[in-house]
Amino acid sequence: TAAFADLGVQALSAVRALVFDLSGTLIQLDERPFQREIPRLVAAPRREWIEFLRDVLVVRSFASGEEFVDAIFERFPPQAGLDRVEARGRARALLDRELQAARVEPSVRSILGFLRRRGLALGLLTNSASPYREPFERFTLAESFDKALFSCDLGVKKPVAASYGAALAALGVG
Repeated sequence: TAAFADLGVQALSAVRALVFDLSGTLIQLDERPFQREIPRLVAAPRREWIEFLRDVLVVRSFASGEEFVDAIFERFPPQAGLDRVEARGRARALLDRELQAARVEPSVRSILGFLRRRGLALGLLTNSASPYREPFERFTLAESFDKALFSCDLGVKKPVAASYGAALAALGVG
């Protein structure tokens, strides 16, 4: 047992940096009204919607939530019977509601502080669309990290090797 404990300490001492994900790790979205309802507002076959989300929305930067929602309605028309202006307004309200429902995991700040005091470089690498930066900023989590990388800014997402390479390089360990 002592040899195992020594091995654990040696392995931990070799670690110079840790990289975290955002959603489901640091921040929880208990309510996901936008993600649940947007397919009901746009006329998009499920597969096309998922491809658009994966290949466009999370790897392209948008200046605002409105611009993000506009990109969706530029690609897909509203469902039959829905006016474009009404559908966009509902989508924007759903996105705002989803972002406001975000909460920080209770132990996040203490864990990040503990790791920081141990001298580890801390990074964030997340597959997130631009609007999902808002809770990260609102909860002032950026101050706990040496570098925060969002796929929407990188133009690539995990598990593409370039995303991990960017995180390691940003932390000076790559």
